[in-house]
Amino acid sequence: MVFLLIRRLSCVLFRINILLINLVPFTLSAQSWVLEDSLASSLPSFVIGDADGRLYLATDQGVITQYNHVGDTLRTYQPSSQEVPTLVPWQILRVQAYFPFQQVLSILDQNLNEVSSITLPETTLGNATLSADQLVWYISSDLVLKKYQPVLDQATLSTSLQWHLTPQTQIYLLREYQNRLYVQTNEQLLIFDLFGNFLSKLPLSAQQAVQFFGDELYFISDQKIQFIHLYSGDRRNLLLPPEKNIRKILWEKEYLHAFSERFWYVYSMADHAQN
Repeated sequence: MVFLLIRRLSCVLFRINILLINLVPFTLSAQSWVLEDSLASSLPSFVIGDADGRLYLATDQGVITQYNHVGDTLRTYQPSSQEVPTLVPWQILRVQAYFPFQQVLSILDQNLNEVSSITLPETTLGNATLSADQLVWYISSDLVLKKYQPVLDQATLSTSLQWHLTPQTQIYLLREYQNRLYVQTNEQLLIFDLFGNFLSKLPLSAQQAVQFFGDELYFISDQKIQFIHLYSGDRRNLLLPPEKNIRKILWEKEYLHAFSERFWYVYSMADHAQN
Protein backbone atom coordinates (compact mmCIF):
# COMPACT_ATOMS: atom_id res chain seq x y z
CA MET A 1 0.00 0.00 0.00
CA VAL A 2 2.78 2.42 0.95
CA PHE A 3 4.64 1.52 -2.27
CA LEU A 4 1.52 2.25 -4.31
CA LEU A 5 1.07 5.67 -2.66
CA ILE A 6 4.72 6.55 -3.28
CA ARG A 7 4.37 5.55 -6.93
CA ARG A 8 1.25 7.70 -7.38
CA LEU A 9 2.97 10.64 -5.68
CA SER A 10 5.96 10.28 -8.03
CA CYS A 11 3.66 10.36 -11.05
CA VAL A 12 1.97 13.53 -9.80
CA LEU A 13 5.34 15.23 -9.18
CA PHE A 14 6.54 14.20 -12.64
CA ARG A 15 3.46 15.78 -14.26
CA ILE A 16 3.96 18.97 -12.27
CA ASN A 17 7.59 19.16 -13.41
CA ILE A 18 6.56 18.70 -17.03
CA LEU A 19 3.99 21.47 -16.66
CA LEU A 20 6.57 23.84 -15.15
CA ILE A 21 9.07 23.08 -17.91
CA ASN A 22 6.46 23.93 -20.53
CA LEU A 23 5.62 27.19 -18.80
CA VAL A 24 9.21 28.41 -18.38
CA PRO A 25 9.83 29.56 -22.01
CA PHE A 26 6.72 31.76 -21.95
CA THR A 27 7.79 33.30 -18.65
CA LEU A 28 11.31 33.96 -19.93
CA SER A 29 10.11 35.27 -23.28
CA ALA A 30 8.01 38.07 -21.79
CA GLN A 31 9.40 41.58 -21.73
CA SER A 32 7.78 44.74 -20.42
CA TRP A 33 7.65 47.80 -22.63
CA VAL A 34 7.38 51.15 -20.86
CA LEU A 35 5.61 53.82 -22.91
CA GLU A 36 7.67 56.98 -22.48
CA ASP A 37 5.80 59.23 -24.91
CA SER A 38 3.34 59.27 -27.79
CA LEU A 39 2.81 61.84 -30.53
CA ALA A 40 0.18 62.25 -33.21
CA SER A 41 2.00 61.45 -36.45
CA SER A 42 1.15 59.89 -39.78
CA LEU A 43 3.02 56.73 -40.76
CA PRO A 44 6.37 57.66 -42.37
CA SER A 45 7.61 55.96 -45.54
CA PHE A 46 11.14 55.78 -44.13
CA VAL A 47 12.65 56.50 -40.72
CA ILE A 48 16.35 56.51 -39.82
CA GLY A 49 18.54 57.98 -37.07
CA ASP A 50 21.98 59.54 -36.85
CA ALA A 51 24.81 59.28 -34.32
CA ASP A 52 23.54 62.27 -32.34
CA GLY A 53 20.13 60.75 -31.69
CA ARG A 54 18.27 62.80 -34.29
CA LEU A 55 15.56 61.10 -36.33
CA TYR A 56 14.68 61.64 -39.99
CA LEU A 57 11.21 60.81 -41.28
CA ALA A 58 10.24 60.81 -44.96
CA THR A 59 6.61 61.19 -46.06
CA ASP A 60 4.82 59.93 -49.17
CA GLN A 61 5.19 63.45 -50.60
CA GLY A 62 8.98 63.27 -50.31
CA VAL A 63 9.32 65.73 -47.44
CA ILE A 64 12.11 64.84 -45.00
CA THR A 65 11.72 66.13 -41.44
CA GLN A 66 14.39 66.05 -38.76
CA TYR A 67 13.39 65.52 -35.10
CA ASN A 68 15.25 65.38 -31.83
CA HIS A 69 14.98 62.29 -29.63
CA VAL A 70 11.84 63.56 -27.85
CA GLY A 71 9.97 64.29 -31.08
CA ASP A 72 10.47 68.04 -31.45
CA THR A 73 10.67 69.18 -35.07
CA LEU A 74 14.06 70.67 -35.90
CA ARG A 75 14.25 71.11 -39.67
CA THR A 76 12.48 70.16 -42.90
CA TYR A 77 13.82 69.39 -46.36
CA GLN A 78 11.48 69.91 -49.31
CA PRO A 79 12.71 68.23 -52.53
CA SER A 80 11.93 69.55 -55.99
CA SER A 81 9.49 66.71 -56.75
CA GLN A 82 6.95 64.76 -54.75
CA GLU A 83 8.18 61.17 -54.58
CA VAL A 84 9.11 58.87 -51.73
CA PRO A 85 12.87 58.86 -51.11
CA THR A 86 14.81 55.93 -49.70
CA LEU A 87 16.67 57.20 -46.64
CA VAL A 88 20.03 55.68 -45.67
CA PRO A 89 22.48 56.99 -43.02
CA TRP A 90 25.96 57.84 -44.26
CA GLN A 91 29.09 58.62 -42.28
CA ILE A 92 28.34 60.13 -38.85
CA LEU A 93 25.98 63.04 -39.41
CA ARG A 94 24.93 62.84 -43.04
CA VAL A 95 21.89 61.32 -44.68
CA GLN A 96 21.36 59.90 -48.16
CA ALA A 97 18.03 60.41 -49.90
CA TYR A 98 17.55 58.52 -53.16
CA PHE A 99 14.67 59.61 -55.42
CA PRO A 100 14.00 56.69 -57.79
CA PHE A 101 11.98 58.37 -60.54
CA GLN A 102 14.49 61.17 -60.91
CA GLN A 103 17.39 58.72 -60.34
CA VAL A 104 18.94 61.34 -58.07
CA LEU A 105 20.96 60.65 -54.95
CA SER A 106 21.02 63.67 -52.61
CA ILE A 107 23.39 64.00 -49.65
CA LEU A 108 22.11 66.07 -46.72
CA ASP A 109 24.14 67.33 -43.77
CA GLN A 110 23.01 67.47 -40.12
CA ASN A 111 21.14 70.71 -40.85
CA LEU A 112 19.33 69.15 -43.84
CA ASN A 113 21.32 71.26 -46.27
CA GLU A 114 21.96 69.50 -49.57
CA VAL A 115 25.72 69.19 -49.89
CA SER A 116 25.74 67.20 -53.13
CA SER A 117 23.41 65.69 -55.69
CA ILE A 118 24.24 62.87 -58.11
CA THR A 119 22.16 61.85 -61.11
CA LEU A 120 22.61 58.21 -62.09
CA PRO A 121 23.42 57.45 -65.74
CA GLU A 122 20.83 54.67 -66.17
CA THR A 123 17.71 53.12 -64.67
CA THR A 124 18.32 51.46 -61.33
CA LEU A 125 16.65 48.68 -59.36
CA GLY A 126 16.10 49.75 -55.78
CA ASN A 127 18.11 52.61 -54.33
CA ALA A 128 21.60 53.89 -55.06
CA THR A 129 23.97 54.40 -52.13
CA LEU A 130 27.34 56.01 -51.46
CA SER A 131 30.40 53.91 -50.77
CA ALA A 132 33.02 54.71 -48.14
CA ASP A 133 35.24 56.18 -50.89
CA GLN A 134 32.36 58.42 -52.05
CA LEU A 135 31.59 56.51 -55.23
CA VAL A 136 28.05 55.25 -55.84
CA TRP A 137 26.74 51.68 -55.73
CA TYR A 138 23.66 50.83 -57.78
CA ILE A 139 22.03 47.87 -59.54
CA SER A 140 21.18 48.42 -63.19
CA SER A 141 18.02 47.13 -64.86
CA ASP A 142 20.04 44.36 -66.53
CA LEU A 143 20.93 42.95 -63.07
CA VAL A 144 24.49 44.26 -62.83
CA LEU A 145 25.91 45.64 -59.59
CA LYS A 146 27.96 48.72 -60.44
CA LYS A 147 30.23 51.13 -58.62
CA TYR A 148 29.95 54.49 -60.34
CA GLN A 149 32.40 57.38 -60.43
CA PRO A 150 30.29 60.54 -60.93
CA VAL A 151 33.23 62.82 -61.76
CA LEU A 152 34.41 60.58 -64.61
CA ASP A 153 30.86 59.44 -65.45
CA GLN A 154 31.90 55.81 -65.66
CA ALA A 155 31.57 52.54 -63.77
CA THR A 156 34.74 51.46 -62.01
CA LEU A 157 33.38 48.03 -61.08
CA SER A 158 30.68 45.75 -62.53
CA THR A 159 29.44 42.44 -61.15
CA SER A 160 26.62 40.39 -62.70
CA LEU A 161 23.86 39.41 -60.26
CA GLN A 162 22.04 37.09 -62.64
CA TRP A 163 22.83 34.09 -60.42
CA HIS A 164 21.06 35.81 -57.51
CA LEU A 165 18.32 37.99 -59.02
CA THR A 166 15.63 37.83 -61.69
CA PRO A 167 13.84 40.71 -63.47
CA GLN A 168 10.92 40.12 -61.07
CA THR A 169 13.04 40.44 -57.92
CA GLN A 170 12.11 43.37 -55.71
CA ILE A 171 15.04 45.29 -54.20
CA TYR A 172 14.22 46.77 -50.81
CA LEU A 173 17.63 48.11 -49.83
CA LEU A 174 21.20 48.55 -51.00
CA ARG A 175 23.61 49.71 -48.30
CA GLU A 176 27.24 49.61 -47.17
CA TYR A 177 27.61 48.75 -43.48
CA GLN A 178 30.67 47.73 -41.48
CA ASN A 179 32.82 47.14 -44.59
CA ARG A 180 30.26 45.01 -46.36
CA LEU A 181 27.66 45.69 -49.01
CA TYR A 182 24.14 44.40 -48.37
CA VAL A 183 21.48 43.84 -51.03
CA GLN A 184 18.05 43.11 -49.53
CA THR A 185 15.46 41.52 -51.81
CA ASN A 186 11.95 40.22 -51.17
CA GLU A 187 13.40 36.76 -50.46
CA GLN A 188 16.93 37.08 -49.13
CA LEU A 189 19.84 39.24 -48.06
CA LEU A 190 22.88 39.11 -50.34
CA ILE A 191 26.23 40.04 -48.80
CA PHE A 192 29.24 41.30 -50.79
CA ASP A 193 32.66 42.66 -49.92
CA LEU A 194 33.58 46.18 -51.00
CA PHE A 195 35.06 44.87 -54.26
CA GLY A 196 31.71 43.46 -55.32
CA ASN A 197 32.64 39.84 -54.55
CA PHE A 198 29.75 37.68 -53.33
CA LEU A 199 30.28 36.42 -49.78
CA SER A 200 27.07 34.80 -48.58
CA LYS A 201 23.29 35.11 -48.35
CA LEU A 202 20.62 34.83 -45.70
CA PRO A 203 16.95 33.91 -46.18
CA LEU A 204 14.87 36.91 -45.19
CA SER A 205 11.11 37.39 -45.00
CA ALA A 206 10.97 41.15 -44.32
CA GLN A 207 8.52 43.12 -46.45
CA GLN A 208 10.27 46.46 -45.97
CA ALA A 209 13.84 47.73 -45.73
CA VAL A 210 15.72 46.31 -42.76
CA GLN A 211 17.56 48.49 -40.25
CA PHE A 212 21.04 48.02 -38.76
CA PHE A 213 22.18 48.53 -35.19
CA GLY A 214 25.53 47.37 -33.81
CA ASP A 215 26.32 43.93 -35.20
CA GLU A 216 22.70 43.10 -35.99
CA LEU A 217 20.01 43.88 -38.51
CA TYR A 218 16.38 43.98 -37.48
CA PHE A 219 12.88 44.15 -38.95
CA ILE A 220 9.22 43.51 -38.08
CA SER A 221 7.73 40.07 -38.73
CA ASP A 222 4.75 38.29 -37.12
CA GLN A 223 4.27 41.01 -34.50
CA LYS A 224 7.86 40.63 -33.36
CA ILE A 225 11.11 42.50 -33.84
CA GLN A 226 13.38 39.97 -35.53
CA PHE A 227 17.14 40.38 -35.04
CA ILE A 228 19.86 38.65 -37.09
CA HIS A 229 23.53 38.83 -36.12
CA LEU A 230 25.52 39.94 -39.15
CA TYR A 231 28.47 37.61 -38.54
CA SER A 232 27.19 34.56 -36.68
CA GLY A 233 23.74 34.48 -38.29
CA ASP A 234 22.17 33.95 -34.84
CA ARG A 235 18.55 35.04 -34.61
CA ARG A 236 16.54 36.40 -31.70
CA ASN A 237 13.29 38.30 -31.35
CA LEU A 238 11.27 40.57 -29.10
CA LEU A 239 7.50 40.85 -28.96
CA LEU A 240 6.24 44.20 -30.17
CA PRO A 241 4.24 46.36 -27.75
CA PRO A 242 0.68 44.97 -27.94
CA GLU A 243 -2.47 46.50 -29.43
CA LYS A 244 -0.78 49.38 -31.25
CA ASN A 245 -0.73 48.04 -34.84
CA ILE A 246 2.91 49.06 -35.24
CA ARG A 247 4.06 49.24 -38.86
CA LYS A 248 7.57 50.70 -38.69
CA ILE A 249 10.25 50.87 -36.01
CA LEU A 250 13.61 52.41 -35.23
CA TRP A 251 15.81 50.88 -32.52
CA GLU A 252 17.99 53.57 -30.94
CA LYS A 253 20.13 52.51 -27.97
CA GLU A 254 17.75 52.08 -25.02
CA TYR A 255 14.65 53.32 -26.88
CA LEU A 256 12.28 51.87 -29.44
CA HIS A 257 10.54 54.33 -31.76
CA ALA A 258 7.39 52.66 -33.08
CA PHE A 259 5.00 54.03 -35.71
CA SER A 260 1.39 53.16 -36.41
CA GLU A 261 -0.89 54.79 -38.99
CA ARG A 262 -1.66 57.69 -36.65
CA PHE A 263 0.85 57.73 -33.79
CA TRP A 264 4.55 57.74 -32.97
CA TYR A 265 5.30 55.85 -29.75
CA VAL A 266 8.54 55.94 -27.77
CA TYR A 267 9.24 52.92 -25.54
CA SER A 268 11.93 51.81 -23.16
CA MET A 269 12.28 48.29 -21.80
CA ALA A 270 11.68 47.35 -18.17
CA ASP A 271 13.77 44.22 -18.71
CA HIS A 272 15.78 42.71 -21.52
CA ALA A 273 14.46 39.17 -21.66
CA GLN A 274 14.31 37.71 -25.13
CA ASN A 275 12.77 34.63 -26.69
